[in-house]
Amino acid sequence: MRYVAIRSEGGLIPYDLLDKIANEDVPGQKPSDFGLSKGRRLTDEISRVWSDAQSLWDIIRRRRESLSEKDPYGTTLTRDRWIVPLLSDAEMLGFDLKLQASALVLDNLTFNLSHRSGEGEDAIPIHVEGLKIDLDKRLHTKLRTSPQAMVQEFLNHSEVLWGLVTNGLTLRLLRNSSRTSRPTYIEFDLESILEGNRFAEFAIFYRLCHRSRFPRLGQDPSECLLEKYYQQSIDEGSRVREGGRRAWQSGRASCGLAYRASRRLACRLPVAS
Repeated sequence: MRYVAIRSEGGLIPYDLLDKIANEDVPGQKPSDFGLSKGRRLTDEISRVWSDAQSLWDIIRRRRESLSEKDPYGTTLTRDRWIVPLLSDAEMLGFDLKLQASALVLDNLTFNLSHRSGEGEDAIPIHVEGLKIDLDKRLHTKLRTSPQAMVQEFLNHSEVLWGLVTNGLTLRLLRNSSRTSRPTYIEFDLESILEGNRFAEFAIFYRLCHRSRFPRLGQDPSECLLEKYYQQSIDEGSRVREGGRRAWQSGRASCGLAYRASRRLACRLPVAS
């Protein structure tokens, strides 16, 4: 599939694996894996959530250009009328969002996360900014990092592997990447998906970002579906690289044999007088 509103940065979940997720060619893509009762079809469920999301988005579309002085960045609008209902409704994405009353401190660093899903140290960080805020820029100099960098840094300093950051227009799925400085995330352009009526890409968003994809509270994070997809992408990438290495070595050996054969043939040819 050619993706318009989904971007894989740093190879977190490569596009060929997204295709497999869309086609249900990987584990965890059956109705029961999403907590649906027997007899309910996953495609019907995604269609229903899509319809509800469109209704929520209609409110954002109407109100985004007339923000009040009390909400200049659209933070309250984005959270209360869009992202929180989309993510926390049990009939939509199914997260148990908890507004964070105070900042978290890890390794002497302060993290002003807006929400987490559930309670406890392994609760998933879900940071929701206003639609007027750029995820990659600091809003003002008093802030240490951008929203994206803050959530990534939190993951890198905690035992939590996966998290979300969004401004309502785009949503990014992040993973702990303390071993690399390269940005790694899956980005869903929610505005493009909804304005462009891209149902197929919304379906991938649902299939990859539903609460059931993340670790359950108390579960070994390596056992969750997101981590299994991530490890599958690493394994498949390793096989591709190994195949390329072997092909290169085989080609190099063939070139060497051809070169030696040509040298032997040249030695046997008579020298022109």
